[in-house]
Formats: sequence, structure tokens, C-alpha cells
Amino acid sequence: MPPAARILDNVTHPLPPILTPGPGSTNVLVGMLPQWRAIPAAAASALNAAKKATDAACKTLEATRSAAMGTPGAPAAIAAENAGKAAASAAMGALMNSIGGLSDTHMCTTPTPPCPVPHGPGKVIDGSSTVLVNGLPAARMGDTVVEAIGPPNKIAKGHPTTIIGGGSNSGSASFGALVAALVSAVVEAVVAEFPRPVILPDGTHATEYSPNVYVTGTAEQQAETIRQLNAIRAGEGGEQFFNDLAGQDEPQILSVIGDPARGRELHPGQQSYENCAVQSSQQIIHQATGTDNDEATMEGIAGGPPPSGYSRTGGTPIGGEEVILENGGVPATMMPGNTNTVDNALANNQGVISGHDAGRLWNDPAYNGGGHAVHTTGAVQNQNGETLAYTINDTGNNKTGQVIGAQEYADSLDGFNIPVTDNPIW
Repeated sequence: MPPAARILDNVTHPLPPILTPGPGSTNVLVGMLPQWRAIPAAAASALNAAKKATDAACKTLEATRSAAMGTPGAPAAIAAENAGKAAASAAMGALMNSIGGLSDTHMCTTPTPPCPVPHGPGKVIDGSSTVLVNGLPAARMGDTVVEAIGPPNKIAKGHPTTIIGGGSNSGSASFGALVAALVSAVVEAVVAEFPRPVILPDGTHATEYSPNVYVTGTAEQQAETIRQLNAIRAGEGGEQFFNDLAGQDEPQILSVIGDPARGRELHPGQQSYENCAVQSSQQIIHQATGTDNDEATMEGIAGGPPPSGYSRTGGTPIGGEEVILENGGVPATMMPGNTNTVDNALANNQGVISGHDAGRLWNDPAYNGGGHAVHTTGAVQNQNGETLAYTINDTGNNKTGQVIGAQEYADSLDGFNIPVTDNPIW
């Protein structure tokens, strides 16, 4: 049986290395030190449930920060993690005070790098089930201190001649429906702004990216989807796309195919001639081979051998994009020019150049009937596998990562065959 734990006995976390501030029992002294008191079983069950949800929320913050490192979003992600964990510590502390009664509180100042926020307040959750001190379970060496954030702490020392048995106090008792309310309150406090961790009605841990928009999967998968959604939002039409989703009756659980984030980095700028197909090909060649050809070099590649049929005033004939890509070292095949082809290509991480009626794509009748090629970099799909929007790099109007609704995109396709790379490029 383990020794009794008291205020100032050692714990495994280094800061501080002792149980404090307590205060410990005012009238039960063990070896001249106040006995440490744990929380009751029902409170322990509620605290464990809230801690599990908080840990999931913090892992999402950590994964988002990790994914943002080395990008312009890194400072915001770091700030969000720090603020979220500080909020978690405060919320969990309030929860402990509300359900812990007169049980003792350990204040851990150990941080979890790289976040400077300390673990915060903690309660012993598995004290003796049969030995009560002031009506609370007696704590012992080896018992667990659950802290607001971070990994659990352990009591590492007790009074060697005072032994307390009784097994563990942390049984299956709970506050029932109150637990769910406590969990929701704590998670809400961790990340008040979007994106924020949530628990869906089926129990799935998800991220609410924006109103009515959710992301599921592992923490790493959610972080990657959030990175892609951030890139989509940055494009023209992106903000309106998410505003429209907020008004949908059904919650939208989104996934992304292709790579809109990387696609934004590939956009070469405004084309100089009727060379939309050439400049769309340039981006795919850049991604597939690592070679960032300038516009003049790309015209040379389009000229062959073999020639693609491109001219500065006449553009590129259907099928010429395949020749340009292959001249640039990227094997490709002409496929039917429809959304099924585009969706399949993006889902398989292949490069695709889509062909459009410029007037319909730009919503400008002055360009009706004019053929136009763009690099389609990605698409957003919902939980039913339906494509909601596409992202394109358009060298004709010099728009990077423009977001086009799925129906508008489909209606603007000119119906001619389009090139798809034979191998993945993303």
C-alpha cells in the first residue's frame, strides 16, 4: 500500500517539484505536514471528460501551429496556440474549483515547449476509495494529478511510515448530463474564435473552421485541410464562398483535393500574348520538375520540337497543351473536358489544365466564344463527395487562386479535350 501524500511532497513535474499550494488538511497532519486531499469519484469522472476534450483542442492548436511554421501564418498560429492554451488553463481551473469542493489544488508552472503557457492548476483524481480526510479521498504516493493542460503529473513521495490503502477513487461515477455541458464550456473557452475545436453530435472531434463549416480526421489531417482552406479563402471569391456555406441548412464537412495552397505559389502572373495554355503549362512543369521557366523560355518549349501549334496571336490549338507539357518533361494525356475528368485528376494529385469559354468564365459577354485555358489547382468537396467550388490560376486576368463555384465552373467549360498529367504532381 502507498504512503500518504502531504503538502510539499515531491511530484514528477519539475516546476515546482513539490505539491503546493494545497492548502492541505487543516486538522489532519501526517509527519507534521497537512494531508493532501483528492477530488471525489464523480468530480474525477467529470474532470477526466473535460480534460480529454481540452487535450484534443490543444492538439488541434499544436497541429495548426506546426503546419503553419515557415509560412506567413506562423505568427498568428503561434499566438492562437498560446491564447488557446491560456484560455484552457483558466477554464479548467474554474471547472476544478466548481466541482472539486475543498480538495487541494496543485499549481504546476511547468510549460510544454514551444508554448510558454504553464500546465496550470491540477487535482488528484485517484485518491483512496476508503480513507477520507475531511470527507475527501486521501492522496497517496503514485496518485495522478490531472492538470489544466499538458500531460498528467504524479505524486513521487509520501510519508514512509503512514500507509493508506483502499484502491483507486477514480471509478465510473459521473455527473451525467452535466459532464457534457462542462466539456462544451471548457472547449468553447479554449478557442473562442474560428477555427476552433468542437465535438460533433456523433462524438467526432472536429474543427469548426468557420460558421457551419467543419473539418474532420486526425489532427494532422485537420491541420492540412485548414491550411488548404486558408489558401482558398485568400483567393478572389473565397470569402464569399465561406459566407455562402454559413447559410446552408446542413452543416458542411469539407475536404480539399489538389493543392490550392501550393497552386497559389505557382502563379506566374499576367500573360503577355495569347499564351494562356503556355503559361498554364508552365505552372505544371514547375511543380512536376522543379524548373521555373520564364515566359520566353516557355514559348521556346511550345515551339518544339515537336511544335505545339502555339502562336502569340493565335494561341494554342486543342491538344497543343499536351505537347507543351511533354516538351517540358511532363507526360500528359488528353481527356474529356468535363468536371468528372477534373475531379478525378485532382483526387489523384495529377495536374490538369481546363478549357473554358472566356466570356462565361469571366462573366463578360465581350469575350463570349473565346477559348481560354487555366490551371485548375484544387477543389472543395463536402461530406457527400459533391464538389462545391474550384480554385484556378488565371493568367488572362492575373488572378491567383480564384474561387469559382462548381456550377459556374462547369457551365464555363468549352467541352474540348483537356490535358491531364500521367503522373501525380502534388
